[in-house]
Amino acid sequence: MPKINTDRQCIEALIDDTKANYSISHMKDEYGNVATWDSKAWAFTDGQYNTANFYFYKAEEQHSLSRARKSEPLPPPLKGLLMAYALEVSRLAATRNVKQARHRAAKQLIQECGSLGALLSQQEREAVMLPKGSSIRKEANAFLNWLNSAGGLHQSLSLLPVDTQKFRTGEEVLEYRRKMMPEENVLMALGAIQHKVIPRDKRAWNVAPTSPQRDAFICTMMALALSAPNRMIAEQSVLSAQLLKTHTETKTGQPKTVHYLHWKGSKGYRDTANHILAGMADSVSLCLEYIMAATQSMRSLARFYADPTLPLKKILNKNRVNAERWEQVDADVNQPINLLKLGYLLGFYETLERPELMVSEGTPGSIKRFSGGKNGKRHLRYFKPLWLIEDDDVISCSQHSLQRVFAASFKEPFCTAVGIPFGAKHSLTVKALQSKWIVHLHKEMPGFPKVSTGHQNGLGDMRTLLFAFNGVQLAPGNKGGGSYPGAASPFAPAPLTQFRSIMGQDIGSHRKTSIFARHGFCPSFGLRPHQTRHWVNTTALENGVARQIVNLWSGRSDPNQILHYDHEIGADKVCRISNIRFNEEPKTVEEAKKRLRVVSLEEYEQLTGQAATVTSSGVCTQDLSVKPCTFMNDFTVHCLFCPSSCHVAHDEEATTFLERDLKVQQRRLMQVSDSSKFSYSTGMQSWFRKHSILAEMLKQLVDLMTSKGTPEGAFIRLLTDQNEFRVTNLKTKSVEVRKLSLPDIDKQIKELIDKQRQGKTQVDDVTSQLLGMI
Repeated sequence: MPKINTDRQCIEALIDDTKANYSISHMKDEYGNVATWDSKAWAFTDGQYNTANFYFYKAEEQHSLSRARKSEPLPPPLKGLLMAYALEVSRLAATRNVKQARHRAAKQLIQECGSLGALLSQQEREAVMLPKGSSIRKEANAFLNWLNSAGGLHQSLSLLPVDTQKFRTGEEVLEYRRKMMPEENVLMALGAIQHKVIPRDKRAWNVAPTSPQRDAFICTMMALALSAPNRMIAEQSVLSAQLLKTHTETKTGQPKTVHYLHWKGSKGYRDTANHILAGMADSVSLCLEYIMAATQSMRSLARFYADPTLPLKKILNKNRVNAERWEQVDADVNQPINLLKLGYLLGFYETLERPELMVSEGTPGSIKRFSGGKNGKRHLRYFKPLWLIEDDDVISCSQHSLQRVFAASFKEPFCTAVGIPFGAKHSLTVKALQSKWIVHLHKEMPGFPKVSTGHQNGLGDMRTLLFAFNGVQLAPGNKGGGSYPGAASPFAPAPLTQFRSIMGQDIGSHRKTSIFARHGFCPSFGLRPHQTRHWVNTTALENGVARQIVNLWSGRSDPNQILHYDHEIGADKVCRISNIRFNEEPKTVEEAKKRLRVVSLEEYEQLTGQAATVTSSGVCTQDLSVKPCTFMNDFTVHCLFCPSSCHVAHDEEATTFLERDLKVQQRRLMQVSDSSKFSYSTGMQSWFRKHSILAEMLKQLVDLMTSKGTPEGAFIRLLTDQNEFRVTNLKTKSVEVRKLSLPDIDKQIKELIDKQRQGKTQVDDVTSQLLGMI
C-alpha cells in the first residue's frame, strides 16, 4: 500500500523542488553578493531599478540588510518556505512596496505561529496576533492561497478572518472627508517656514554641498504639491532639473501668462507641460532656483560616476565653480579629472582648515611636516594639497585620512563594505580608491545613474534630476547617516527611496522632530503628503474649474478618478446654513448687543480680523459666505463637536439650549440600554459607547460654560480628537487648555449587560449571532 505523505513532507518537497528548479542568481544577499540558499536576506532589483528586500531572519519589527548580517536565521523549513515565496512574490507585476508588504506579512504570520505545525493548524493559525482591521491579514491570506495552490496539501488551509470596512454614517463620512483635507493653519505655517528657509534675498542663501537642505527640500516639495495636483512622492521626486517656465498670449487685447513645468504623467497619462497655479508661481520659482543651486554638485558627480573618463567640461556642464578654487586646480577642461580634485572644485572640503592629505614619502608636490604622535613623539610625514592630488599619488588608509578624503567620519565597517584596507599601515592610490568607491555605489544603487522612487513610473536620472541631493544635505540635523555604507558623505547620492520616509517624518503631526516643531510651531501641526492633492483638486472645483480641466491638470487618463479627490458635498452646503442660525424673529441692534455671544463675536472679529457667525449655541468661526457649512451630527444642536464652533461662557440662552439637548440625549441612551436587545446587539452597544462619550462631552461643556472659574464671555472650543477644551480669554488674549475626563464606557456596558441578563434565560448562540447583526 503506497505511503501517504504528510503535509509537512509536502511543504519540504515544495522547498526542495524550488531549490532544484529555480535560479537565484538574480538575487543579492545581505552583503551585496550573489545570493545563496544560506543567505539571511535577498535583494531583488527589477527592470525599473526598484529593489525589493526579502528577509529570512528573526526580527520583531524593523528589518534591514545590515541587521541581517548579525541576526539569527529562521529555523528550517520555515526559512526555506519564505525563500520559495520570495521567488513567487518577485515575479508579481507589482511595485516594490507591494512585493515587500506581501512577503513581510507572510514572514510575520510564520513568526507568530513559530513552527510549521502551528502554521498548518487552523486553530493555532487563527490565534496569531495579527490585527483584523489591518491590511496585513489580507496580505497573509495571499500567502496562504499560494500555499494551497503550490504546496500539494491534503486539505486547503483556511484563510484568516478579516474585518470588512464598516458602514459609515453621514457624520463619519463628513469627518473622513475633512481629514482628507489639510488644515489651513498648517498650510500657513508652511508658508512662514518657507519664507525663513528660502529667503527672497539670495545673498542670504547657503547652497553649499555640505550645508543642510532638508528643510528646503520639504518646502519645495510642498510648494509644488500646492501649485498643481499630483502624487507628491511618485511624481515630484523624479522631476528633471528646471526653472519655472512661462507662456504669454494676448487675449481680448490683454496679455495672459501661464506658468508650467515639464512633468511625468500620472496613472496612464502621458508626459505633459503641467500648469502651475499663478498664485503659487512666485514661490515655486524661488524654490526651484534655490534647489537647482544646492544640487548642482551632485548632478556633476553623477556624470562623473557614470563615466569617469569624461572631460571636465562635460562633467561640470556649465555649473558655476568658485573662482579661487578653479584657479588653484588649474585643470584642463578637455581632460578627465580624479574624484578628489573634483570634490575640491565642488566645495566638499571647505570645512577643512588645511585641505590636504597625507601621502607617501617622495610624492611630487608634497610638503614635509612633523606631526604629533603617541607618547609625545613627533613623526615626519608628507602632505599634499587636495588641488594638486594626482591619480597615482598614494594616500594613507588611516581613519583620519579617510575622514578627510570622504569629508565624513567612517570606520572599519565602511572600509569592509567598500573594499578599502583599513588602518595607518595600509595605503591606496587615488585611482584605486576612486575605482572601489564607484563600484561600491553601483552595487548599492543598481542601474545608477538611473534611480527610482520605488513607484510605478518613478524613475529618474541622477545626472539631470532636480532633487539630486547628497547624504549630508538630507541627514537629520546635518549629522550624516543614510541607507547604505558611506551615505553620510557629500560624495554619496541620496537614494530617492528615502524621500517618502523624510516627508512622512517631517510633515507628520505630533512629532518632536517635524519641520513644524523645528521652527517653533505647535507639535500637533501636520499633514499627510496626499492631502495636498485632495486640497488642490477640491479648491479648483469649488472655484468653478471644469472637471475635464482638473483631470488634464492632474495628469489622469480616466475622468472618473476625479471622484476620489472631490470633497465638495453639493448644494446641500448652502441649505445647511439655516440649521445653525436662530429660527426666531429679528431683533433690533440694541437688543442684539445685550446678547453676550454677539459682544464676544465682535471682540473675536476685531482681534483676528476674520468673519464669524452667531449660532444657536455660540459662534461659528468659519467664514460661511466663502465656505458653507458641511458639518452634521446626531444631536439636536447641529454645531456641537464641530472644530469651527465656539461656545461663549455664561451665555444663558445658549446654555439653556444645550441643557435641553443634553436631556434628550440622556433619554435616548436610557432607551437603548433598557432595550431587551441590548445585551446581545453589538450594533446597539457600539452606538451606546460612542453616544455616551459625546453626551459626556456635552455635559462637561455645559459645566464649563456655567463655572464661576470660567471668565465671562470667553470662547470655549471643544477639540474631540484631542479630548480637551481650549478656553480663550478675548480680553487678555490668553488660552487655557482643560482636559476632558471621560468615564469607562466599556465597564458601564458590561454592568448593564450583567444586570439585564440576571434572571433571564440565555439566548441560544445561533440566534444571538443573527440578532447581533441588527
